[in-house]
Amino acid sequence: HSGAESVTLNGLRDIKILGERGKPPSFRSSTTEKRFASRTKRGIDGLLPFGWVWVDGSDQAHQSLSDSLKAKLAKRSAPALEAHADRLARSEAAQEERHARRLTALQAQNAAIEAKQAEDAAQVQRQQMLASLSPGQRQVEEFIAAAGARVESLRGGHEKMNAAFHNRARALALEALAGADWSKEERAALATAIAHWLPQVVSGIDKDQLKKLKLSALRGE
Repeated sequence: HSGAESVTLNGLRDIKILGERGKPPSFRSSTTEKRFASRTKRGIDGLLPFGWVWVDGSDQAHQSLSDSLKAKLAKRSAPALEAHADRLARSEAAQEERHARRLTALQAQNAAIEAKQAEDAAQVQRQQMLASLSPGQRQVEEFIAAAGARVESLRGGHEKMNAAFHNRARALALEALAGADWSKEERAALATAIAHWLPQVVSGIDKDQLKKLKLSALRGE
């Protein structure tokens, strides 16, 4: 696969180029196609030209001539060999880099899949847990979950008083106090949740504001 240019001499080269069927061939000093070696089956990059192979079959009487010619060829081919070694090194480095990128992308994809699966499993588990609770316990758990999500979304900020979350806490406290289906333990759990989360979500929530929500009554005090 070395190609006609590699087995002919400059200045004397007259390469036969076959044309269309039925038409005579043409003769040129250069080929119309070139073949290259590749380190991969796809062969889309890192292509290298084919080279020469030295076959030494000299007898003892002509060995000195062979050695002299090899020395001359070695001297002339040294730059090409160095360039070839550099191309190989760059090709290998590029392959390693591509492999590392593919591996990183695959690991990220697998991590995302695992995270999604874990999130889905946790969601299913949470839904099962909520389904097993009483209505009052379920509302307390939903309030806690909403408060945690709101704190994360605010990123250190706060809502204003009498806004959505403040009103939600107030309405839930009134419902628990008035609802005959709320147990003593559920009311106390709601009071603890409001006292813990409301100051983290709403600005200006102090002891006086918490008293207005009748948390003591929820605790049965």
